[in-house]
Amino acid sequence: MAREVPSSEFPPLLDSLSDKITWSMINPILKFEISGLNGGTLINVYEYQENSDLFYLVLKYHKFEKLMVVANTNKEDGEFEARAMRAVIPLFFGKLQEESIFECVLPGASNQELSRFLRDEEKSHPYTLMEVPTYNYIIDEEDEKVLFSKKIELAPEFEMRQLEAYHAKQMMSVMLHYQDGDEDQAAIRLSEFPSIGIFEKSTNKLVGFEYNDGLGLIAHQYVYPEYRGLGFGRAVEITICRKNIEDLGIRPAKCVAILRPKARAFTERAGFWKKKPDAYGNPGLVWWTLHSKLDKEKVQIFDN
Repeated sequence: MAREVPSSEFPPLLDSLSDKITWSMINPILKFEISGLNGGTLINVYEYQENSDLFYLVLKYHKFEKLMVVANTNKEDGEFEARAMRAVIPLFFGKLQEESIFECVLPGASNQELSRFLRDEEKSHPYTLMEVPTYNYIIDEEDEKVLFSKKIELAPEFEMRQLEAYHAKQMMSVMLHYQDGDEDQAAIRLSEFPSIGIFEKSTNKLVGFEYNDGLGLIAHQYVYPEYRGLGFGRAVEITICRKNIEDLGIRPAKCVAILRPKARAFTERAGFWKKKPDAYGNPGLVWWTLHSKLDKEKVQIFDN
């Protein structure tokens, strides 16, 4: 059975999705919406259920950015995901038709089903500007202990502190891809969510950073090339993960593209990340896909 979840049910729904590992995508989005974090956003939530097997899909609207479509399930099984997506599409497709471009963050089979529907069946968004498989890394309770046992050491001429909204412009300038409005939305996130930057004390120069992307994922880690090899990437990653737990009460999670081997190697060397498994114990994939009505330049993903 598929339905749209009314906003009056968001609080009890969040309570029911208390397993922060299983619901690593949906739990933070609901929590932020209920608490009023990530200003300028609005969500619609859709549910599909077969006995105890659940699938939730969220349309996350931003004041400045493109629409995001995010889904999460407690049964990462291809056949179930495809059935679930087919069942909920009629409930929200009209909203997608209103968008010239939108981005999806979906488990593999549900992503394939929606892409097939948009490109081949309805032909509403015939252009795929990005379709990137990622590993979804999580930190469970056991790995949390490892995370908090890690020591952070910086050279005395550097310091770590929360980023400010005005840093959004600099951050967006080194992103692999960004759209109109991303800078404005990032400024909101920097003012409301935990973030971390490393600064050179003598110049106040921002040399490395990482923050929360508003979906609950830690994202956009970057250290300027001339400052690499000093442990700054490790320092910001440990710190932002701790802040997600202590300040937001959510499980740290992140998606790393298969096409970025250096980023994957960095993540796996850290010692506190695990790849979230599918229903069969294999590493599950989350696909980031950009659908468009217009033919535009395709997004290139690489290690930077």
